[in-house]
Amino acid sequence: MGTVFRAYGLIGIGQAYSCLCVYSLDGASITKNLGHVLGGFKVADPSAICPMTGDHLLQNPTEMNAQSRNLCFPLKMIMGKETKETIKEFAPMFKFMEDCESNDPLLNQMTANYGMMPLTCAANCNLSAGWKYKFFSHRLGWLFAISFVCFFS
Repeated sequence: MGTVFRAYGLIGIGQAYSCLCVYSLDGASITKNLGHVLGGFKVADPSAICPMTGDHLLQNPTEMNAQSRNLCFPLKMIMGKETKETIKEFAPMFKFMEDCESNDPLLNQMTANYGMMPLTCAANCNLSAGWKYKFFSHRLGWLFAISFVCFFS
């Protein structure tokens, strides 16, 4: 994750203030009996700089927006249907993102390795995955509100 943040110019910015990172989870059917579930994170901070052009990524929403697949970085993929059991396989990813919000450098690898402020993490998923997130009940309360604010405003 640090490599992506460095490429998008967020390490220095993250040392001054908290950067926004959105973790995402979604599944899709490949055939009638086979699907996949993919989890990862998105670069969503308005200060992010395009590594190729040097321009702010999200300043022109007609060219690039926070929903773009070009800003998604997969962390884990599971072949199978999106069920409560497969969602539970992503618990380490959720824990990592939670730790990135912590003020404790022993938990927060972004603080320990890069001197960054704790991240502001949000979640993005569809309603089906949201209901399956219930075992992360402390996240469920704001899950849809953050997704709505970040991606539909």
